[in-house]
Amino acid sequence: MTRSRRMPPSAFLRLLRRHTSGPFRLEGVTVTGDLDLSGQSFGFDLELPGCRIEGALILDGVTGQSIDLTGLHAEAVQAFRLRLSTDLTLRQAVIGSGNGTEPLADQRVTGSGDEVAGPFGVPRHKAVSSAVLELSDARIDGDLMLADLTLGSSGQWSLYADQLQVTGSVTGTGLSATGAVHLRAANIGGAVYLNGARIAGMEASVAQIRRGLYVDWGFTSTGQVRLRSSEVGVLVTFHDAVITGGLNLARLRTPRLRLDFRDRPEGRIVLRDAQVDAYVDNRESWPEPGRLDLEGLTYRRLAEGPGTDHQERLRWLRLDQHAGAGSYEQLALCYARAGDERAARLVRLARQRRIRRGDRLPARVWSVLQDVLFGYGYLPGRALAWLLFLVTTGALWFAAHPPRRVKNDGPAWDPVLYVLDLIVPVANLGHRTAWDPAGIDKAVSVVLILSGWLLATAVIAGVGRVLNRG
Repeated sequence: MTRSRRMPPSAFLRLLRRHTSGPFRLEGVTVTGDLDLSGQSFGFDLELPGCRIEGALILDGVTGQSIDLTGLHAEAVQAFRLRLSTDLTLRQAVIGSGNGTEPLADQRVTGSGDEVAGPFGVPRHKAVSSAVLELSDARIDGDLMLADLTLGSSGQWSLYADQLQVTGSVTGTGLSATGAVHLRAANIGGAVYLNGARIAGMEASVAQIRRGLYVDWGFTSTGQVRLRSSEVGVLVTFHDAVITGGLNLARLRTPRLRLDFRDRPEGRIVLRDAQVDAYVDNRESWPEPGRLDLEGLTYRRLAEGPGTDHQERLRWLRLDQHAGAGSYEQLALCYARAGDERAARLVRLARQRRIRRGDRLPARVWSVLQDVLFGYGYLPGRALAWLLFLVTTGALWFAAHPPRRVKNDGPAWDPVLYVLDLIVPVANLGHRTAWDPAGIDKAVSVVLILSGWLLATAVIAGVGRVLNRG
């Protein structure tokens, strides 16, 4: 039904009370004041396309079927504990006229990934005073349509939907908000689409989204985006997104995480204790050194392509200046699962080098020797090269300076076998006891014996480390 272009809220309520069956539809009507429908129950669809409310639309505690507010203009929409059996549509609506304040801050993060300042959630009474669209504790047994919605709040939050429940999907493609979006503890049965949305931050911690979170293809956030301790099925993608306020994904769980942004992010990227099966990114999306937190991040597979070889991935790890040995081991395990044993060994070599930075001086000296001689067991060819060098050098020396024979029945002189008998600790080729070097030759033989023991000790330590790792 269509009525006069302007009407007071009382006239609207009289029309609503008289309606009994079929959709209640008013198109292009202006309501001159706040329209309060709190606590009402509708057995029909409510359709107000293109309407204008010169005040707030209050839907607190409303129970109904579907509500279509396509193209609505209002100062605010408040729908605390709204209950709908199908869809809520706010497509192309314009709510509020504020210009926003500061974007959602990228606050200092503790070792658990939580912000230090302020509580984990935002008290409702503080947020609702600035939010122009409230859906706290609402339940929508259908889809929530927010495509091309414009929210103009004067405070930090534009949309406040703490503990929102939607059995279908949330579509916010093209959404524009001067403030941040609050979806903490939301439970979404479908997917959340925020492709191309422009907001001042998002708080979606402890949320459950079953069919994926699509914050991609031009999505822009000037404030921090938070998905702490959230569970998202299918994937979380920030492909072609612009993030200037930071990203906190601490303890996020999702099968696939995609972080190939349009531009290099300006804020910090927190992936502490996140759990993903497949991780996708590129070098152009990595933050500046010191702005990446990877501690505790687990993944089974890295995307193939440019920027995913082990040398680049080691540079990626070093962007987290506090990355521990566990971060290196996680990367090595990923390469080992993919069958790239060489990359896994080299990453573990880098892990040992990272560990020795915290050792005391004596342990650090021994660690450097193991690295130089044998690569901590991950570069066995280096030990062979050292052995060949010692044998060649020693053989050339003793070929020119043969020692005095002490056993007439000993083996014939062979400088190579003599040097091998000196270098290899457990060998007994009969040459060492058959010849007696003197003077500088004695010093050379002692150096070879000590070098052999040092090399053997390093090899045994390295082999033990590798076998224990395996």
